[in-house]
Amino acid sequence: MDFDAIFQALMLFLSLSFGGSDDNATDSADVLQEQPIVEETVEVSVESESTDQSAPNESGIVVDAISIFLDEQEDVQPPAPTQTETAAVFAARLALGHNHTCYLEGGEVFCWGSDYYGQTTVPAGLIDVNEISAADQNTCVLTPETMSCWGIDGWFTVPVSNGRSLSVGGFHVCFVEDEGVWCSRGGNQYGELEIPVDIHQPIQVAAGVTHTCALDANGVKCWGSNEFGETDVPPLDNPTQISAGGWFSCALDGAQVVCWGNNEFGQLELPSLVEPKAVIAGHNHACAIDRYGLQCWGRNAFDQAIVPSELAEVALVQPGTHHSCAVDASNDVYCWGFNGQGQTSVPSRATGSAGD
Repeated sequence: MDFDAIFQALMLFLSLSFGGSDDNATDSADVLQEQPIVEETVEVSVESESTDQSAPNESGIVVDAISIFLDEQEDVQPPAPTQTETAAVFAARLALGHNHTCYLEGGEVFCWGSDYYGQTTVPAGLIDVNEISAADQNTCVLTPETMSCWGIDGWFTVPVSNGRSLSVGGFHVCFVEDEGVWCSRGGNQYGELEIPVDIHQPIQVAAGVTHTCALDANGVKCWGSNEFGETDVPPLDNPTQISAGGWFSCALDGAQVVCWGNNEFGQLELPSLVEPKAVIAGHNHACAIDRYGLQCWGRNAFDQAIVPSELAEVALVQPGTHHSCAVDASNDVYCWGFNGQGQTSVPSRATGSAGD
């Protein structure tokens, strides 16, 4: 806002309204300069000093000019979130494997549930962890300089350059770094590791069980298995976030959610969503955060798609195989669904206070 222009207009208005001398105008300026110059102060000053705004006089011209200026400022709308901003808001702090759960809070990783393959035994010495992801019996974390995994496939670590957007699939893991999309591990039986060469300025990557998708400057691309059409990306107008599930994929496309691929359990039968903010695909079910909260759909054999009634102001959500978890605005962790291995029994040390 051009405060100098507004200030000069006010000085002219005051001098014209009261017919004061230059000395009085100077005194008025001194008083105004001692107060914070904010939009609300300008509007109150004009309204309180004007005795007849409808009267056609010279000071009325000043008032009208200021009013028009302020009205123009009110009409300016903030820019829509960019792809990078939207994806970053939902960077992974929740990670759900087949029978385990992990949560990232303040750079510290907490895991619970099945530890048969050591997937919940957090290695010592992890520092500066930015993101966490899990699938099947593996857990992985990302720092600005390394990506590390542990679990059924043992310990694995690689150097990265400004790593971001970590995603673990069935047996493969992917992330974005300065050099592009990186994928590794797994047998590559379906080509899930064969990154297309035409990905330009990648923003996010999402690993499914046997397929992978990436969001770049030109849109969404998917590769790997396509038995159910999970890599056949439909026309999208403005994709800002993606997620890959078991054999289906979803995207936040402008003001709507679009899903494609396997629909055996109703994964593609979306509920009514109002101004959706994020969509996350699990193994055979999915969840979305919209204006009114959280909704889940798809397979519900263990009530994993039934959102707890006490959960409000959802900040993060992550559906898994047979269970789901979410974090509310108070950083409380909620988990529900199948609890055969303690995967929904949130420990108190993980900040959360809710669970089975």
